[in-house]
Amino acid sequence: MKVYAEFIEENGVTYRKTTLLQFGESWELIGSAVLKNPGSSKPLAAISDESFKQIEYLYPTTKLKQSDWYNFSIDSTMGFLEKIFNGSYVADGTKIELNGVIQLFNLFYINDPDIKSANIKALNNTSTHLVIDAESTIKLFLNKPVFLGWRFEYVNVHERKIQAERIFDFVRRSENMYLKENMVDNHFYHPLYINRASKSNKNLIETLKEFNSLFLK
Repeated sequence: MKVYAEFIEENGVTYRKTTLLQFGESWELIGSAVLKNPGSSKPLAAISDESFKQIEYLYPTTKLKQSDWYNFSIDSTMGFLEKIFNGSYVADGTKIELNGVIQLFNLFYINDPDIKSANIKALNNTSTHLVIDAESTIKLFLNKPVFLGWRFEYVNVHERKIQAERIFDFVRRSENMYLKENMVDNHFYHPLYINRASKSNKNLIETLKEFNSLFLK
């Protein structure tokens, strides 16, 4: 896995926004995920010209700044997200071979693995980089599966809840719906929780099976 991310520092706060997990050499979109907030992944080096050109091809209608993009380290959440997409948690011995890009977004973008600390930094924060914009993000999903793993973080802050509801409604109406129709009936399992509980939570396993079935159509 290679990781590329849009990384911005403003007023002493860092934001990791659009993040791309690349498997193999392909830049074809596999799917997307929307989680809570960025974790422990860190910028390693400025992105190469060639990699940036490929990212520009992914987002032809978005004006990007190469200076905002970096190669990033792989954190545990990214590793578990790979296992969600390739079917490792539900596979009977056959996993899906990933070759392409998974887009990773978050309800809010403060780069801090401690959710409590991130929420403190978000208080009275008026940055335009803070919260996901559902309208523009939905356009990037195309017709590919979208995994929602924000757990219950979406209910804590009104603006995040509004954006989460818009994203859920898009997934609900799409051909890639894998969740329960009522938003409040879903647990929106986070990859860290999935890795701990995948063998003991039957509802979780059923959710993952539904998600993985989207790649077998």
